[in-house]
Amino acid sequence: MLDSGTISTAIREAFADNLAGQKSLIVQSLVFSKKKFNRASARSWAKSHGFKNSKVDITKNSVRLRQLSPGRCVSGSFRTKSLTTGVSAVMCKRK
Repeated sequence: MLDSGTISTAIREAFADNLAGQKSLIVQSLVFSKKKFNRASARSWAKSHGFKNSKVDITKNSVRLRQLSPGRCVSGSFRTKSLTTGVSAVMCKRK
């Protein structure tokens, strides 16, 4: 597993890959593959990397940890970036 510094670098690189002219994107949700993570391990990973870990949604293929309500994001601004194996960040432009 990657260390926090490597993850932080991946997030900064993802932010730099914004659409031209847009404000920086923020992490709206973390998405964990159920092939590699369960609820507890996803929450632990999020906490150890400085993310919120209280709002958990379980789907057929993933564990999602909401960082920000999607209603607080600009419609059409959502982007998904891989952070490490089994972990992606859904990012958006904040309203």
